Amino acid sequence: MHAIRGKNLILRSLCLLVIGVLGFNLCACEKKESITSGTIFTSVGTDPLSVSARIDELRCEAEEDILFYLDDYNSEWYADEDNREIQSDLGGSRLIGISKYQYLGHCFFDWGESSESPVYYIFQVSAIDSTGEETITRDFYLISRKDFYKYHNSPGASVYGSEKIGFSSCSVDGFTTLDHAIAKIKEERGRDDISEELHLEQDDQFTVYDPMPLAYKNQVTVLFQEADLVYALFMNGGNPDYASPVTLPKEWFKPEVLEKAEFGSILSVYYDGARLETYPLQIDPPFVLAYAGRIAEGEEAALKKAEQDLRDFCTGEK
Repeated sequence: MHAIRGKNLILRSLCLLVIGVLGFNLCACEKKESITSGTIFTSVGTDPLSVSARIDELRCEAEEDILFYLDDYNSEWYADEDNREIQSDLGGSRLIGISKYQYLGHCFFDWGESSESPVYYIFQVSAIDSTGEETITRDFYLISRKDFYKYHNSPGASVYGSEKIGFSSCSVDGFTTLDHAIAKIKEERGRDDISEELHLEQDDQFTVYDPMPLAYKNQVTVLFQEADLVYALFMNGGNPDYASPVTLPKEWFKPEVLEKAEFGSILSVYYDGARLETYPLQIDPPFVLAYAGRIAEGEEAALKKAEQDLRDFCTGEK
């Protein structure tokens, strides 16, 4: 009799175990439903969102991440005490910064066996660097990865934040092409083909990112002074650009700089980059005009001819 009761208890326990396992599997199956079945995505403190709405929301967060990153772009120049005088003269304008950026699209992956699903947002950025002899603008690509979850987080839980894919720099050694950026996503996901997940937009319009004015740096070499103007040539690649004469009103100069602005002097000009296509060229008042040295002796003969040609032009114009 005791043996029969023991067997019944064992059978009853097995039945309960089977029912429990089946119930657990049913829940597990429900948790793995496809995104095509109308799965709802939620985050802390928000109402349930559709997949597309959640992706759009995360895009806004990704843009904030990018802007935060761009604010720190190449900040070493600003921390250099040797640049304090120029920084003061610039009056808040930046020599290094971001002139514009563009959202290109995203790459969305289903979670598979995991509860989280990564979305990679791809941006094209134009960065300006005017710390050298001439202003250089280069384009590169940044990726912001966001993760979101299928199920509502418990009260007080935190949503997984953003993570930028590591790369050595954001200029020449960074993501110099879109293909390079996509290759980085493929590498992280361990997949050669991500064509179904990649959603790029055909929008060529850039978003201007310019919380502070950007200062473009160029150099000019002085030809001569006359009346209220200094006549000079823009330089290109360290040499005078004989097709680009420019006039600079004397009122823009500090006395000590104007005193050195004679034939063959090189001046650094920090300005907004706009040139009025007259002959000679005209520019807006620069942020800074600074003495930078003298032209090479081997260039003086050609520079002397350019001076005479410009004098003749100005005489004939009068």
